[in-house]
Amino acid sequence: MRKLARLRVSSPILGVINVIRESTKPHRHSPAVVIKEVEAPAILAPGERKLIGGVEIAVDERGLLTLRWESVEFRELHFKSDSGFTWRHEIPHCARVYGFGLRGGLLNKRRWKTLRLWNRDPCFTYANPDTDPLYLSIPFYMIVGSRTRPIGVFIDCAYPMLVDPGTRRDYVEVCALGGEFCVFVIFGRDIKDVLEKYTALTGRPPLPPLWGLGIIQSRWSYTLEEAVRVVLTYRKLGIPLDAVFLDIDYMDKHKVFTWGRKYRRAKKYISLLHALGCKVIVNVDPYVKIDRRYKLFVECVARDYYVRDKRGGAFIGYAWSGTCIIPDVTREDVRRWWARFYVKFMQEYGVDGFCNDMNEPTFDTRVLKIGIKPDDAMFSAGEFKEVANIFALLENDAVFSELRKTGRRVFLMSRSGFAGIQRYGFVWTGDVWSTWIHLRRSVTMILGLSLSGVPLSGADIGGFNPPLLRVNPKLFIRWFQLGMFYPLARVHYTKNKLPQEPYTFGSRVVEICRRYARLRYHLLPYLYTLVWEAHVRGVPIVRPLFFEFPDDALAYEFEEEFMFGPWILVAPVLRQDDTVIYYLPRGYWLDVKRGQVVRSRGLIFREKIPLEDMPIFVRDGALIPSQEPVNHTGERVNKLLLHVFVRREESTWFVYEDDGITNAYERGEYNLIEVSARPRDDELIIKLTPKNLGFKTTVRTLVVRLHTCRVRRAELNGKSVDFNECEVFLPYPVSEVLKIKVATEHTDTMSFFA
Repeated sequence: MRKLARLRVSSPILGVINVIRESTKPHRHSPAVVIKEVEAPAILAPGERKLIGGVEIAVDERGLLTLRWESVEFRELHFKSDSGFTWRHEIPHCARVYGFGLRGGLLNKRRWKTLRLWNRDPCFTYANPDTDPLYLSIPFYMIVGSRTRPIGVFIDCAYPMLVDPGTRRDYVEVCALGGEFCVFVIFGRDIKDVLEKYTALTGRPPLPPLWGLGIIQSRWSYTLEEAVRVVLTYRKLGIPLDAVFLDIDYMDKHKVFTWGRKYRRAKKYISLLHALGCKVIVNVDPYVKIDRRYKLFVECVARDYYVRDKRGGAFIGYAWSGTCIIPDVTREDVRRWWARFYVKFMQEYGVDGFCNDMNEPTFDTRVLKIGIKPDDAMFSAGEFKEVANIFALLENDAVFSELRKTGRRVFLMSRSGFAGIQRYGFVWTGDVWSTWIHLRRSVTMILGLSLSGVPLSGADIGGFNPPLLRVNPKLFIRWFQLGMFYPLARVHYTKNKLPQEPYTFGSRVVEICRRYARLRYHLLPYLYTLVWEAHVRGVPIVRPLFFEFPDDALAYEFEEEFMFGPWILVAPVLRQDDTVIYYLPRGYWLDVKRGQVVRSRGLIFREKIPLEDMPIFVRDGALIPSQEPVNHTGERVNKLLLHVFVRREESTWFVYEDDGITNAYERGEYNLIEVSARPRDDELIIKLTPKNLGFKTTVRTLVVRLHTCRVRRAELNGKSVDFNECEVFLPYPVSEVLKIKVATEHTDTMSFFA
């Protein structure tokens, strides 16, 4: 009982309580936490009560907490510490549990199985996408119900954990293998509010370069000549493409920051790819090959920058390069040294982005493990188990910070991560397989990442593994259709497979993929505005239905459809028989394919979907900025489209734009227009209000396209403006508050994105 006698309690944000137990010295948060305590913590003993941060706090005689915020209660049931700690807290019987980072299984982890929060490369066990653990663990979860307000829980501990998310009884149990107990309990009005507070604690994503939201084509591994041919073929077929990806074979014997013999003309070919409007991303592994002729190895040893073993010598790992040493990224000087090689590589060769791979870190899970014991690794910050979960976080932090100094936006992908990894860019779901179950799991995995505070993610379109087994055309089409709504849209596959570029499957596949690729580029202004919203508020881009419809009990049951932002519902076809069962919450919806309005009273549909189609619906109140499709994001447009579907619901949304390349937006060089719509009798009032006009845009015309309406007249500040049957034409950018008055009649019109 003595160990439970005193608690350090503080509130860094209103409605957020931080509890630390057994601290005999000032607590230092992990690298996950970016917010600092704004006031000294209160020291509470058993039997005490206190109001902190708007939350009533009571400590019982056992030293266990009960927290009350408005009508919501959070109650601890058990705490015990030894070399680590075991902690239990109550959850409502009907509650669901979401989060934990990258996980297989259903989206709701309640009653699934005990989870291992331990970053690990599953290698070929990933043939089963429900294997656990995977590459990326986040000790944050939300307790959610349709009749209760959500609660977020973030355990600021990087040690491996076992978490039972309520599989047996009405409590969550956390068993950490080490570390101090430090938890944040986050109360909020809704899921969005909880995520906003959580990302205020751990950080929000930067604005990536605009081209990073385009389509990326990748394989392990293109030669530079092959990469050029790929881009030329995409251009010839009219399929948009913004980047190609060079996997590890571009290196000289897998030595990082080198070029192999086949890539000696890298500078010339990268310049050629740039001339074609295509960026170049390269893979980097966090290892230094043992080779006394390799300058990086010689320098790493001379500076004593490597991880030791428990005997004091160099820890020898085994990676694609063979035997290697590992930079000790827990040291700040080593991190800066390592990150500067990225900058040098970018500046010398014109590389545009980087993918930090194998950073769980993985140095013993190749096909032959050759007796390497990760627990022998000793970092300056501690043992392997103390460091492994935050290795990728520290690596990406340093690389991002150094690349930002170039003045350009940073494009970073990371396979592994911890809480806070969202601060640096994109993650992906690793080496998924070309199977239907992996296609289905990609939806719940990306939604799970979204609910873990990581909005920029994707899965390898078409499937990466296994070698020798090529994805079949139907599965590729269905994956490509879905992948156009991933925040990160990358087609990727392993070596020793037949090609998996869209054009290798024949003309019908090309036609379907071209249509969905052009749809993604049509929606880029909408997607870019969603990314801006994630950047400033921490809310996800891809959202489960219940995120937008929290009071609808059925919305929690349908985990394989999702909202793309607030306005677009996507019900992907995820089964080989082409059937899909999807749910439309109550209200009016516009069927994108048919251009018809569906009035749903909470309808469930079962349909067999033709191969060229995927169910997409637009929600009543939708205000969706878009553009004419382009071949790549470097092609600027002079016309902006605003799709308006408003039947009953008043709504407000935004249009965000900047140069998409630099960080000038941080100095106010961006445009932000607030758009609101209000239906009234047979009229529709649309108001456009500039919030910031600091960017010199190439757009000169705004076309307001009305759906299920026909325009009889249109006025701007009382004066008539040009219009046709369903469009109103306005000058852009907006430099004053505008009101548009449009007489309407409800009729079905053309397909939404025609």
